[in-house]
Amino acid sequence: MKADLEIQIDDAAIQDGALLQCAGRIDYRSCQLLTDALEEVFQLGRYRVIIDLSGVKYVSSSGVGAIVSAAATAEEHSGRIVLLNPAPNVSLVFVLIGLPDLIKVALNLPAAITELSRRVAGNIPTTPEVTQPCCPLSGCPST
Repeated sequence: MKADLEIQIDDAAIQDGALLQCAGRIDYRSCQLLTDALEEVFQLGRYRVIIDLSGVKYVSSSGVGAIVSAAATAEEHSGRIVLLNPAPNVSLVFVLIGLPDLIKVALNLPAAITELSRRVAGNIPTTPEVTQPCCPLSGCPST
């Protein structure tokens, strides 16, 4: 069965980083494509990564696991993963499992780039403010 995920890597979009533009579904069949794309970026020494999820319709627990694992790898190398503009149903999944507590989510590219620049001490961001609400059910204050 064919994986329903397309990924484009733009390693020129972010200074010392990369932008991954994803479209489709991130599930148990396709999460390896995401992992491989992230590994490709990491092998270039780029650990500041924005994952554009605006074209992603569905993320399974396997997809979440791939993102969390990549975030841990990035942080081990003083980098960071920021998720960009996930669809409301994808945001809801992230909120329900507490992912925004670990990985920042931004609504637009300038906000995502700003988040990449923030310093990280372990898994705890140095700034407590919320970048943006993940979804209407998140209870996050709007900015």
